[in-house]
Amino acid sequence: MKPWRICQHNRIVALTFSELCIWIEETSVTHYTVWSATQLYETVTSCWIKFVFRSWLAGYISYLLWARYYRHYKTLLSNLRHVGISIDYTRYEVVVGDPAYAILSDPLVSLAMVVDIYGGAGYVTLGLMRVTQFQDLLLYASGCVYMSRYVWFSYLGLRILSSFVKWRRWEATYADVDPAFLSISAYIYSGPIISILGTTPIMWLFYQMWSIFVPSALENEAIEAITGITTCNEFALTYVLLQ
Repeated sequence: MKPWRICQHNRIVALTFSELCIWIEETSVTHYTVWSATQLYETVTSCWIKFVFRSWLAGYISYLLWARYYRHYKTLLSNLRHVGISIDYTRYEVVVGDPAYAILSDPLVSLAMVVDIYGGAGYVTLGLMRVTQFQDLLLYASGCVYMSRYVWFSYLGLRILSSFVKWRRWEATYADVDPAFLSISAYIYSGPIISILGTTPIMWLFYQMWSIFVPSALENEAIEAITGITTCNEFALTYVLLQ
């Protein structure tokens, strides 16, 4: 067998974010080894943009934690100390709960995380490679953890659907979804589902979509990932409807 190799440009909205190469090496008469390598394109400017964006997001989340959650405990403690509930109660125990809902229910946080996922499309490619191989279980588990970021599409879809349901006054028709449960189940949902998408004939759908916006001059040399990522997003959004 002659050495076989091929490379492709991975693009998103016509911008190349990585290069993927695959080659086959004949190790014996009946055995072959398939190698795959990816090179990500990261410039100093793009790294600074991500750093500033994520720093702003971290600051905004810290503000939400204080404004929507922790600062109210100060008022609560003051009221209990000076007003109380009854003269029969002389001691109170205040339990600080989980502030996750204050963050997960904010549409701006969900939207910002979705934008961040699109900005790290190259790392999504690496995550896809990890969850579509089954020889290294530790590598597969790390891929599942990384791909669980897609739960933010579910959170964003949850906020959009909630607003629509309230606008139509259909609250009695739908059951509540616990954001904490949605987050935990994402670790189980994201990795295996993407493994199924990447190792079954369903993958043919992505092959077709990746070629939709590719210029004819780059046919069989590049893919346009925006369509494939959008399709994965739709699978993530359906999880909200299944709850």
